[in-house]
Amino acid sequence: MDVFKYFLSFTKKEQAAIVVLLFLLIVLTCTNIFIDYLIPAKTYPLASLDSLLIKYPASDEKKLSNFKQNSSASFDIINPDQSAVLLQLKPFYFNPNRLPEAEWRKMGLSERQIKNIKNYEAHGGKFFKKTDFKKIFTISEAEYSILEPFIKIPPPDSSYTKVNRKEKQIFREESELKPVERVIDEVSLNEADSAQLLVIPGLGPWFAHRIIQYRKVLGGFNKKDQLLEVRGMDSLRYHQIEKYLIIDPSLVQQMRINKLTFKELIKHPYIDFEMTKTIINHHEKRGFIQSEQELSKLVGFTPDIISKLRPYLRYD
Repeated sequence: MDVFKYFLSFTKKEQAAIVVLLFLLIVLTCTNIFIDYLIPAKTYPLASLDSLLIKYPASDEKKLSNFKQNSSASFDIINPDQSAVLLQLKPFYFNPNRLPEAEWRKMGLSERQIKNIKNYEAHGGKFFKKTDFKKIFTISEAEYSILEPFIKIPPPDSSYTKVNRKEKQIFREESELKPVERVIDEVSLNEADSAQLLVIPGLGPWFAHRIIQYRKVLGGFNKKDQLLEVRGMDSLRYHQIEKYLIIDPSLVQQMRINKLTFKELIKHPYIDFEMTKTIINHHEKRGFIQSEQELSKLVGFTPDIISKLRPYLRYD
């Protein structure tokens, strides 16, 4: 312990020296931190960098002179990037929209920058104002500040938006004309195939197929309003198409009620499961059904059902 005490103990002079050293360290640290605020960095105008620039052709010297006069930018001598940009770029007046790649290369842009510009244009990009050129992320702020005075984007041609009042009136009158209705021959509902049904306005392939399928299981249409029994058919569509249809009841196919099996009877839309059982039971217990009057006496065969079935049944 005495050894540590010997090395860690200081005299008054040594303590004073340590305090002075700490004070000097603090002063130097603060000076290093705040030196940039106390003494501004020395800047040089663009003209002083002429010695660094590659000589332009005589035709470009006037443009470069205009750029120096129009640009208020000065470059920090401690930032070498801007000096490097000046050495690389050879600006001239240009419209960045659809400028050929050769012209971009002539200006001094890199292949990567040119590729980004062309990709921007390929995806529908367009430069409407100078600041739009900043959208090309490979163009640095230093490069933009140099190229900006040379960007010349013509104002958009607004002539195409001006429409003559007379032309507007003609367009309005034409748009108000009622379309001429097509002349369509009447279609026989019990004979038409899908192609013939598709001619009717308001009928698509889906409904044409449904109508033909229902006609097949029904045995043919006896009245137009039976179309309302087709799945998906509503009154609005029915009234739209019924004027194009004609019905020939003689084409309805009749069923021999006493000759059909259970499976054949139940397929008909107007005969449900219970009705089919009743008919088959009658056949087995009492024999054939001889007339419509006899059928009407069976359970479930209401006057409405009998009326619907009348065109489709035979009793021989």
